[in-house]
Formats: sequence, structure tokens, C-alpha cells
Amino acid sequence: MMGYPYYGMYIFMPIMAIISVLVIVLFIYLFFGAFSGIHNYDNRAEEILKERYARGEISKEEYEKRLEDLRR
Repeated sequence: MMGYPYYGMYIFMPIMAIISVLVIVLFIYLFFGAFSGIHNYDNRAEEILKERYARGEISKEEYEKRLEDLRR
């Protein structure tokens, strides 16, 4: 009866440590990934507006008005 009663913990603890690190990394990726997606969307809208102005599809006044609306 003089053994190591918690010998299974030596296997379980590293597994839990790895899972914990993976969960933290996933949370950070999702958290910062969400904000970068919003930022890219705003830049893309401005790029499309610039392209339309460069092609002459919209006037300078309309370009400036829409750009102001996008930046609000």
C-alpha cells in the first residue's frame, strides 16, 4: 500500500496545460481577428470609392460626401 496514489496526475497535468494554452491562443486569435476584419472592411469600402471616383463614375462632391459618411 506504500505506492504513489496520484501517479495518473503526471499524465493529466501536461495535457491540461497544453489544452489551457491552446484555449488562450484561440481566444486571442478570435478576439484580435474580429477587430482586424472590421478594419479591413472599412479600408475596402474606401478603396472601392476611390476606384469609382478615378473611373469618373462619381463626381468630386459625391466622392467627398460618401467618404465623409464612411468615416463617421
